[in-house]
Amino acid sequence: MRYECLLLLMILVTLPNLPTTLAQEGSGLFTYVYTVKDTGWIDILTIFESNSSGSTWILVPKFRDYNFTVLSGSIKEKKLIRDTTYYFYSNLTFSYEPGTKVAISWSYRFGALIVEPNGAFFSTQIAFSPCDDAIVMVKLPIQFIPNGIEPNGFEMEREDEFNVVKYELDGARNNTMRVLISFKVKDGQEFKEEEVGKLEISYPSRYQDVVDNITKYYTAMLPLVKKYTAVNEEIP
Repeated sequence: MRYECLLLLMILVTLPNLPTTLAQEGSGLFTYVYTVKDTGWIDILTIFESNSSGSTWILVPKFRDYNFTVLSGSIKEKKLIRDTTYYFYSNLTFSYEPGTKVAISWSYRFGALIVEPNGAFFSTQIAFSPCDDAIVMVKLPIQFIPNGIEPNGFEMEREDEFNVVKYELDGARNNTMRVLISFKVKDGQEFKEEEVGKLEISYPSRYQDVVDNITKYYTAMLPLVKKYTAVNEEIP
């Protein structure tokens, strides 16, 4: 009997993850998918699913529209808390029935800034209930080659025409993060040139509308600057 107890103790010691695994039963899972486009636009899709009933929360954009879609199961109650410690985000809290699956989606421009041959991606704030876990995936076009990724702890995968940076988060240990990826652009867009007066701009075509706005305001501002100041030749 003494040796049987010792053997049982040794087995328990060699299974340190067993209590954690049991504690995670019944929790939900968030899957964040950031799809980066060569225009710099970012599509964000977050899926939440759980086999049991419960409640959870996630940060959503405060100043942008987003879609909240119930794919299966049902939502019992939903509440939006606008004032959080993250100024640009609201807290979306909801309770759900077993087998519920929901999708939260939205898009925004300038999620990736790209000026060949360099580019950078900075994710939105990721934050969710510590009672749940999460998978975070950033999908970069294959011509975007990562050369710096923060934080550590990621995996790299290939999925169709994308390089995928993947994190798995244990919410009880870490339920907030942001992802920063710097990358090189292979075979990117050619640069265009534009001159307005002494102003010369070199830019990739994806930012044509931005340059149009700059030249528009520059053209409108220049006569006023000359009229009300002594600056003339010094103006670019």
